[in-house]
Amino acid sequence: MGLRAQSSIEFLFCTGLAMSMLVISALIYYQGQEEAAALGEYVESQRICHEIAMQISAVVSAGSGTQAAFIMPLAAKGYTVFISADDRAAAVALGSQTASCSLATSNVSNGTDTAFYIREDTRIMNVDGGVVVG
Repeated sequence: MGLRAQSSIEFLFCTGLAMSMLVISALIYYQGQEEAAALGEYVESQRICHEIAMQISAVVSAGSGTQAAFIMPLAAKGYTVFISADDRAAAVALGSQTASCSLATSNVSNGTDTAFYIREDTRIMNVDGGVVVG
């Protein structure tokens, strides 16, 4: 009868060890998923930033009078786009991630200011060598 009790204790010990391994595996998986989501947000914000910079560059190089439509991507709802002509940079914040990229020119404005947000679909225009967004 003493052997039966010993096997029950060993079974409980092995079950507890297996449960501990399961919990540790679940925590590692969850942490990996969080990191993957953050990386996905960063990559998406980089893509949007480069898309904006590319469109501004295309309008600058096409010459005066050129216009292009900028349509906010639907794939990344809840992001913020900020243009700073003084820094020659665009920044896109999506979730907890922010990505920035450089602009081809510092002559960018929304008609009144050189540091501004883009919040909706808009037009990018080359007016006498300067880029006006809006």
